[in-house]
Amino acid sequence: MQYAQVAEAEGASDHGPAALGSSPLLDVTMLQRHGSARVRDLYLKQMTAGELRTCYAMTEPDVPGTDPLMTRTQAIQETDGSWTVSGRKWFTSQAADADLVTVLARTAGAPPDREGLSLLLVPTDSTGFRVVRENARVRRAGSRRSSWTVSPCPQTT
Repeated sequence: MQYAQVAEAEGASDHGPAALGSSPLLDVTMLQRHGSARVRDLYLKQMTAGELRTCYAMTEPDVPGTDPLMTRTQAIQETDGSWTVSGRKWFTSQAADADLVTVLARTAGAPPDREGLSLLLVPTDSTGFRVVRENARVRRAGSRRSSWTVSPCPQTT
């Protein structure tokens, strides 16, 4: 069976993504293909073992729909090589329960530039990471969608 067929069937159910692990699958796939060796060593084994819960954060307030080119969340690289992330995301499924968030942030340029968009991993126990509220009106069975801020959040990977 092709993955597209599985994804279509899973999307027809409120519990399909949680039961089949599609959110972690996206994070694991991105890390395996694009993560540095250090980041893969830190997180990949725990993610695939189900020991780390993850989520993906792209959508921001005051942006029409989910338009990545309008991303305002910023990440600034510090002199020691770590990153400081500042911004706000919302409609982030499972953020309140996650150990690690994959965050779309701007490392260069300004909206609506295509250049300078990066994905960074932010541990949810980082200083500055705070879930502001759950968005009860858009809650689906088995999926909690949260609004959260990071202001500023040092030492992301």
